[in-house]
Amino acid sequence: ASIMMLGAFMLICVHAIYAIPFIHASWVAIILMIILGIAFSLVPSAMWPSVAKIFPVKQLGTAYALIFFIQNIGLWGIPALIGSVLENYCITGQEVVNGKTTNLYDYTLPMCIFIGIAIGILFGSLPIAIPGMPVPLKLGLAGGPLIIAILLGRFGSLFRLVTYTTSSAN
Repeated sequence: ASIMMLGAFMLICVHAIYAIPFIHASWVAIILMIILGIAFSLVPSAMWPSVAKIFPVKQLGTAYALIFFIQNIGLWGIPALIGSVLENYCITGQEVVNGKTTNLYDYTLPMCIFIGIAIGILFGSLPIAIPGMPVPLKLGLAGGPLIIAILLGRFGSLFRLVTYTTSSAN
């Protein structure tokens, strides 16, 4: 669990640095991408071996299939979410390149989304001791991001974060 928490912390730091608008050096981006790759290696290296310890041998195939299924939903959903956010809220202008008009984007809001997800994962992996319970409670990979999303939605404006819910989501 400590390797997974380290990976989540590294993800938070990298995305927070990417969200800083005045850093334009290419060598910073290269170093951050290397750190991002290490972080994305740490989290699965802690997660995948734990599956064999949690599930009985007869259910291992189903457990791994379910993990792949959920992972693929994330691989589809997150890019779709970020693409929708970019197209609806992050276009800052247009530029003509070789006779073709392309949009210019501000990537601060998507970086804030990634930071919120990473903080939520880190928060969900922290044990919470409750008196009378023999084992500390953990919110998990779903509860942590949900709590952080609620807190960012409520208090994000205090930190100048732009949070917006479309009328179709209400």
